[in-house]
Amino acid sequence: MVCDLCKKEEAIFHFQENSKSGRRKINLCMNCALKKGFSFSMFQFQDILIDFLLNVFSPDQNPGHSLGNVAFEADICPSCGRSFHSIVETGEVGCSICYNVYNGYVSNFIYAKNNSLNYLGKYPARYREITVHREKLLELKNELNESILTQDFMKAAKVRDKIKEIKREFKSTRRQKGRLNE
Repeated sequence: MVCDLCKKEEAIFHFQENSKSGRRKINLCMNCALKKGFSFSMFQFQDILIDFLLNVFSPDQNPGHSLGNVAFEADICPSCGRSFHSIVETGEVGCSICYNVYNGYVSNFIYAKNNSLNYLGKYPARYREITVHREKLLELKNELNESILTQDFMKAAKVRDKIKEIKREFKSTRRQKGRLNE
């Protein structure tokens, strides 16, 4: 079965919405599912899936928004006055409120440009350690959630303890470095 968005790749996700108006189906490949905001971590899976389905199945409820088109007709940020069109043209978001106004569309735009939602540029030296630490913790939290879902509570307890230990070690090293820099 071919993806309903790109019409190129093999669809591996098959979603179906049953409502009073009938049944709607959509089939997505891995790339299109990522672009539409589907997350593969089990953390907050239900909330992400609900948001994803609302985004995919409600083009008729949001004029100017459609399944394969992220064009906005009337949406303007109330804080800075920038439209989504200007953000797409310049590649710059006007203010922090724009992220709330344009919700997942900014993420989709970033993903389309970088093929990733993670920052791919250089970091100042002092932030590299923090970034690596954060990624390790996220990885462990995902492992913890998977262990809980599979009801492997012994493994979950070990992972939980490892998370606590890593957080404690990181705090102590940050304090020591802070004292050395003063």
